[in-house]
Amino acid sequence: MNVFKIQSFKNSGADFVLKLAFCFLKIVTILLLCPLAQASNNIYFGGAGFSSNNVDIATSYPYSYRIYGSPEKELELNKLLIKKLSTIQNPDFQIKFDLSTESEGKVVVGFVIDREAISEEKIGESYKIVIDISAQALFFDFKSKAVLASYPIAVQYIDVSPASFNGDMKSALVEKLFYGDLENKIKINIVDEFIRTMEKVKFSREVRQRIKVSKVVIEDEARTVVFPTLSEDATKMFVAQQFSKFLSSNRSIPVLPFAAGQAISGKMVTRLSGTDYTLDIPAPDYAIELTLKPFKKIKFSENNIGASWIYGAYLAVDVIEPESNVHFLNATFKYGATKSIPSSQVLVDDRAAFQEVLLVLMDTVTASVGTADEAWAKRYAGDPFISVQMKKLNEVLKKCAM
Repeated sequence: MNVFKIQSFKNSGADFVLKLAFCFLKIVTILLLCPLAQASNNIYFGGAGFSSNNVDIATSYPYSYRIYGSPEKELELNKLLIKKLSTIQNPDFQIKFDLSTESEGKVVVGFVIDREAISEEKIGESYKIVIDISAQALFFDFKSKAVLASYPIAVQYIDVSPASFNGDMKSALVEKLFYGDLENKIKINIVDEFIRTMEKVKFSREVRQRIKVSKVVIEDEARTVVFPTLSEDATKMFVAQQFSKFLSSNRSIPVLPFAAGQAISGKMVTRLSGTDYTLDIPAPDYAIELTLKPFKKIKFSENNIGASWIYGAYLAVDVIEPESNVHFLNATFKYGATKSIPSSQVLVDDRAAFQEVLLVLMDTVTASVGTADEAWAKRYAGDPFISVQMKKLNEVLKKCAM
């Protein structure tokens, strides 16, 4: 009987009181749930480190490791990161800095360096240096040590000097690429790129679908020409990380990190703030297999001033759903760029030129997944029908967005 009386009130004081009571209950419920929501959105900063096994760190990151190679320098870098992270505003999460082993269910993010590359060439009487530093914002579950997501980042610095760059000069430049105090006052550095990434990334533990580079094949001619000083695993790591970086940034999706020697899932060893972590990389819903084919250098023209050469890169990309063995994309992509070399240039760094065209190729392919038409497919894959596969891949990548 009381129910019917409540429903029959219209524009009365009782109706107002009833609505007020409901509003009060809603407010109390929201206030009670807010602490729980905030707790679930906390991300704990784990510190800085390297994405590599302990054997390869010194050889893969010889100059970056000097910044991290002593407790004092490690503390200095982490203090800088904490200072900058404490100022960011990301609506998806709050960053905390009191990481301990007492609480379960914590999500940790680390600043993980995954590439250092330095090349130098002599042009006339000057020396040109190119420095590339890459890293990732790596999210993982503190209890299970399972990787949840990875957002790759990178910076590049180019300088010219009348004298060759010795080891101390290279070390100083790399350090400045972390701390942002280069003499030409460039604003970009890898730490600030990490902060910008943390400001804009979307993160949720409920990932719809996961994707990763699961396998890399480096054909012998490609490795000896471009990566003669790296081990086979380090070379595979470089190719996988660079492709993942472009895929993540161009498509705004997280990408599981690559583990050399593991076909689908594996483990990742990294050191963050003095602590070693062995992280489990879960099996992806979609796996990317890459095959780096031999590079080509072809003379395009020549005169008394110098010569022009075409540097070409070739990369086979196969995207598979492991559970069903369905292939969404299976194509070999190519890209060539012309480089003019004056007669006065004594030393030519072919390795840097080949790496550059390879990176441009990866950027072009990952950026064009949603827009590639038949003309694009014929130009970059030699087959107009690859555009159909690119559209299928586009639908796959939409499922991987958070």
